[in-house]
Amino acid sequence: MRITVTTHVDVEQVDDLTALSVATDLPLGDVDAHLRAAGLGRATDEHVWIEAEPLQSAASALSTAADWNDGFARMLDYARSKGWVDDTGAIRAHVTPLR
Repeated sequence: MRITVTTHVDVEQVDDLTALSVATDLPLGDVDAHLRAAGLGRATDEHVWIEAEPLQSAASALSTAADWNDGFARMLDYARSKGWVDDTGAIRAHVTPLR
């Protein structure tokens, strides 16, 4: 799954539950402001953290897969097992350049 952050925030590639990335060319401070305004997460000096429940709500509405929520739960469990979920339940996402 990919979250694109430009002047707005879009959730894309919702059926790819094997990765979570934030694609942007903005400085992390701007990414933080846009994610917070969208209610999807926050950026720190080192990482971008995506709130699981708002992400699930936004992405599941875009998917046509009947078992999407089960797949999301498996993705979240995997992220938890790798230490990529913080104490608030937010998921650490990879930051990639916007292409």
